[in-house]
Amino acid sequence: EQREGELWFDHTALCTRMPLSYDAFEDARLTDGLPRLPDTLSGLVFHGSRDETVPLEDSRRFVSLHPELAFHVFDGDHRLHDQCETMWALVEPELRRWGVLPG
Repeated sequence: EQREGELWFDHTALCTRMPLSYDAFEDARLTDGLPRLPDTLSGLVFHGSRDETVPLEDSRRFVSLHPELAFHVFDGDHRLHDQCETMWALVEPELRRWGVLPG
């Protein structure tokens, strides 16, 4: 069993293989697979209803642990390329509210 070095994975968004440190893989194995966020953090989670990379139920479970997150499911795959305008319409006001964009 590998204990050091890198594991290679297919990065679907970049259409290439990339290395992942074995230490990161080991850290992930020590959790239930769901990152914990500060209670004060708000955010948006987008998921494609036809995503074959990340199961929709994983996102539902993650959001259920973080009620401060807004969850949006779109008709699309993992990349959601055809939903950019709709997602931006949701992201832009949040960025303004957080002070990242002026106005």
